[in-house]
Amino acid sequence: MPDQTTIHELSVANTPVSSLTFNKGGEWLGVACKRFGQLLVWEWQSETYVLKQQGHSYGMSCMAYSPNGKLIATGGRDGKIKVWNTNSGFCFVTFSDHQGPVTSLTFSQNGNVILSAGQDGTTRAFDMTRYKNFRTMVPPQRTQISALAADPSGEIIVGSSLDNYEIYVWSLQTGNLLDILAGHEGPISCLSFSPIRSVLFSSSWDKTARSWDVFENKPYRDILQHNSDVLTLAIRPDGKELCTSDMTGTFTFWHIDSSSIVGLIEAKKDLGGGRVEGNPRLPTTNTENQYFTSVSYSADGTCVIAGGNTNIVCIYQVAQRVLVKRFLISKNFSLDNISRRREEPKGSISHYLEEDTSERSILADHSLPGVKTGDFSKRNVKPIMKTEAVTFSPTGRSFGAVTVEGLLIYSLDSNYNFDPFELEMNITTDAIETALQEGEYLKSLLMSFKLNEKPIIKKVYENIPYSQIKLVVENVPTTYLARLVGFVAQHMETSPHLEFDLCWVTSILNFHGPFFSSQPVAMFPTFRQLQKVLTRQRDDVVKLSEDNSFTLDFVCHAAKPKDANANGDVEIKMEPMDDDDMKDEAMESEDADGQGFDEWITPDVVPAKEILEEEIASVPKRVANDRNGNQNGNDQDDDDDEPIEIASKPAPSTKMTSKNGAHSKMGGKVIKKIKTENGNAPSPSPAKTSKAKNKKKQSSS
Repeated sequence: MPDQTTIHELSVANTPVSSLTFNKGGEWLGVACKRFGQLLVWEWQSETYVLKQQGHSYGMSCMAYSPNGKLIATGGRDGKIKVWNTNSGFCFVTFSDHQGPVTSLTFSQNGNVILSAGQDGTTRAFDMTRYKNFRTMVPPQRTQISALAADPSGEIIVGSSLDNYEIYVWSLQTGNLLDILAGHEGPISCLSFSPIRSVLFSSSWDKTARSWDVFENKPYRDILQHNSDVLTLAIRPDGKELCTSDMTGTFTFWHIDSSSIVGLIEAKKDLGGGRVEGNPRLPTTNTENQYFTSVSYSADGTCVIAGGNTNIVCIYQVAQRVLVKRFLISKNFSLDNISRRREEPKGSISHYLEEDTSERSILADHSLPGVKTGDFSKRNVKPIMKTEAVTFSPTGRSFGAVTVEGLLIYSLDSNYNFDPFELEMNITTDAIETALQEGEYLKSLLMSFKLNEKPIIKKVYENIPYSQIKLVVENVPTTYLARLVGFVAQHMETSPHLEFDLCWVTSILNFHGPFFSSQPVAMFPTFRQLQKVLTRQRDDVVKLSEDNSFTLDFVCHAAKPKDANANGDVEIKMEPMDDDDMKDEAMESEDADGQGFDEWITPDVVPAKEILEEEIASVPKRVANDRNGNQNGNDQDDDDDEPIEIASKPAPSTKMTSKNGAHSKMGGKVIKKIKTENGNAPSPSPAKTSKAKNKKKQSSS
């Protein structure tokens, strides 16, 4: 085997990893942990999480829809509250303040507050704007809170005790305990406020359902008697009808104003499901512990949905008292309470083993008393399949069910658009190419989206000119914006045309920003994908720039001349010419087409010529003044004033040499006074100085 090199190590959790897979490109790694319900998507190159989701560790116990139906809050036995987006299916916030299992959840009327009750004896309020627990309400005695409800105004919160059968009334603004309602003789199973008045309804295991007026001093208003323990209740949205369910599997409908029975639905026979392991009874005859523990009205009040200790959810029509539909929520044979009957030939061993109804098997019951989730006295325990809670969405288009396997959402509206999208008879590939060639870019783009073929959409998208992007985006209908943004995000992942894609993104956000602001939930998954792509592109560009920074510095310095200073200027050195160079340049200047000194000399040398002629004209006067001064007996130092020597031959020329080797020629009889590198004029040679002194002495004698 060849040597293996570790590229990256990822620590997910302290539990074993159940599943592991790569995507087709090999950039993403998917990891799943069965125990804690974790799902991770890790990009190993950038070392970032693409997706990170985790469910409840020990199952869900309750749920609640937000008033607009876009959010779902779930409570689990692990003491956590999770808020899920119904469109994307992702959890975006988790509250872990409870120290025990969460038993009940509800939203406030405006949807800004989530209220929860738990077995830790606390009732908590969570702010959905700042995502924090801002109020904690505790009963005077430590007890478990089994049910919770909030009045329509959102100011009064009530919770029921599982131990002392009392109802506690709190103020949400202050968190103070306002009142204690007593009267039930058994554990309270459910609480609910009327949507049109401040009347509280409660159900209990004492075979009664009661109505309370929390703003009056009366103990209770009415008592609704039942033949069995009342497990749950629900109030119709118009506040005129009450539905209760008891241990016999019967729905009872009450008129709230008159407290009279309106109708009954015997649903015991509709609960036929599987059977628990070890129970000798067949699923068709086993009606023990089969009842509804959760019921909810539809948005229009015409139907009720119910779920309980079976793997079946039923919908009933209230007016006709008939079953509309049954939903089998699971076929997982690894769970208990599932029908495991198989079509096998008679005489097979498994057939007789499954139908074992011996007296010994019937009497052998080793389960612990009070066990509901499985007999933990056994070595192997199977979870019992059942529905913990079920409720209709406020929109009436979907419903959710909390089961042992998780949260199930059933909807009449499919999240997937038609494929193709709004296709017409005249939309073909030839028509799209013709419109593209004729310059009808918007028409061709919309037709390609209707046809929904990615190669054709890509061809039209890349052939739209850069100058026409803003005009096309401005006129795109709002129904195609989600598709357009999603396609641009996918195109940016593989396309090298970064500026082209960024122009599309900028134009879309500038022209259609108000529409996106009004549809935040619907556009959240699309913009999440776009944000990830933009972040990845930004990181790639930054990383590339950092890696090439030294190379860019080298190229910039190499482009400058060797003798350039910090500002990029070239310095020129002035070097005196020797006699041979001066003679050669003088001869070249005289023979150059008969041109003399005055014709070829540069403008910079002309002022030097005029100055030198003035100096020559003043020499005789200065010599005469010196002689007169010596005759008058005024002796002066020979070194004070030296006469200027007038050369009969051309003055020595100076050669200008730059550091890069270029020469500047200056010739003629007179040369301009040039400064050297140190800024001073070139000093005369020692021979010339001594000769000038000797001539001065001769003239003075």
